Amino acid sequence: MKHITVHKDIEIISRGLIVLFPEPVNPKAIAVMRQKGIILDNRTSVALTEEDIPEGTLILAIGNKEKEMVIETYAPKDLYTVSEFAGEAGEIPDPYGKEMDSYVECCESMIEWLHKVDNKLTRIENGEV
Repeated sequence: MKHITVHKDIEIISRGLIVLFPEPVNPKAIAVMRQKGIILDNRTSVALTEEDIPEGTLILAIGNKEKEMVIETYAPKDLYTVSEFAGEAGEIPDPYGKEMDSYVECCESMIEWLHKVDNKLTRIENGEV
């Protein structure tokens, strides 16, 4: 997702909350992301750990359920849902177990939300927030 942001000095990682063992990325997600020019081949799921959350880390959860799971385990300072951080209502739809069109909708929604997050980061950087 690094190509979505103008903030090239920001490290962006993705972590799972229920990862019992490393699993490959869902083939539907791989196909949809490939259409967007993002290659996910050979990636596997990685669980969120305490080491992923050093002081000053901004954590953005997909939705409220995921946010609550992070709070229960880690209680980090800077944790928001993507929509909370962007300052708007809504959530990224969960495509898990659904058809390909749900993965397309999720991807497009995620890209839209990440642009909103990037805009907020720019406003923060410019002292507007």
